[in-house]
This record gives sequence, structure tokens and C-alpha cells, in this order.
Amino acid sequence: MTKPDPTVTTRDDNVAAAEHLFVLVVGDGVFATEALPGKGTAAIGRASDSDVRIDEESISRNHATLHLDDPLRIVDENSANGTWVRDKRIDPGAAVEIHLNEAVRLGSVTIIIQRRTQKLRTRRMRSHDYFENRLEDECARALRHDTHFVVLHLVLDDPATEIQDILAGALREGDVVATYAPGELEIILLDTAPELAHRVIRRLENALATHHVIARVGSSRYPARRS
Repeated sequence: MTKPDPTVTTRDDNVAAAEHLFVLVVGDGVFATEALPGKGTAAIGRASDSDVRIDEESISRNHATLHLDDPLRIVDENSANGTWVRDKRIDPGAAVEIHLNEAVRLGSVTIIIQRRTQKLRTRRMRSHDYFENRLEDECARALRHDTHFVVLHLVLDDPATEIQDILAGALREGDVVATYAPGELEIILLDTAPELAHRVIRRLENALATHHVIARVGSSRYPARRS
């Protein structure tokens, strides 16, 4: 049975930019590089609706907020284990300036904000058969562990449109993308609560619009409703 690893997850709102902000996350059993929005804020925490989700016990559900406009700043959101900048624990609620390539500690995890110009990696496209088998696995997993996931169906106006790079910027590394038919894709957003799903869909639609791609996005969530 397939077991995805959603240790660190994030979103990229600015896929059209020539340069992208990334966060490098390093800790005990945690190592990941993920894209950040090009501007605005990004919430860091253990909660499923965090912009940067770090599944590590020293990280609070709502641990800190990155302010990504110039200058870069970080705000500790009254976390249990603190946020440390230049070896000093910062006061909760205070916006402290940080620099690119500077190590910032959250609990026992270190993050480093970087700016890179390289192209994001292209998404791997799965088959419809793989998608159906994975969907069955995720239904069983959701029942066992009381988790959520969301299924998207994407229909392109022009079936010849290449959107792998757009998906690479808008989705997490672990999310499943498969080909349903010419010009139609099916996507599983793993470990995604309903409130986060709305944000993901909005980001995907914005990324498509930025690249002048006409498409329709349908969605459904599992479980459909809690009693």
C-alpha cells in the first residue's frame, strides 16, 4: 500500500517570476527544499493548512509567519519552542528582519530562505490505472487515520497545451497527477483539509491564468462530510 510522506509541504503563488523564493528545511529526519510564494506571507507550522507544513514535534501548529516582501521578515506566532534569529529567541508577534541564506531556527528545525533562478522540476505524469489504485489506497488510509484528501479534475480547452511546469510550481512534490484522457488530468491533493483545498485550487487557477491557459477545474473531497 502506498504511503506518501507529507513531511514538508508548501505552495508557489508566483510561478511566472524569473526568480523564485525557496525555503530549505533541515532537521532530524527532515530535509527538503520547497518553493515559496513570490510575495505576501507564508504561514509555517504543523497544521494541515499551513503554507509551509513541517511535520515535526518541535513545530507548533501555527509556529511562525514569513513576510516575503522586501525586506524579508519572520514573526513568531507564540510558538511553544520558539523562533531563533542570529542565536536570539525573538519575541512573539515581533517582525524581525532576516536575510537570504541566513539560518533561522524554529524549534529544533532550521530553515534557510534562498532565491534561485533555475526552472522548477517537471511533474511526473501517472497513468489512469495508477491513479485509481492510489485513490483506493488513500480512501483506506483516510478511514484508518481520520485524514482528508481532495481530488481535482482538470479539463484543458486546448488538449495540446503543456502544463507540467505550471503544475510543478502549484502543487506539492507528493501530490499525484495522472492523465485521464487527452486534455484531461486528474490530481490527488494528499493530506489536504477542505480549507486548504480552496487555496490550492485558487493558486492553480491563478497559475493557469498567468500562463494564458484556459481550463476548467472540478473538485471533490474525501470524506465528503463529517458526522
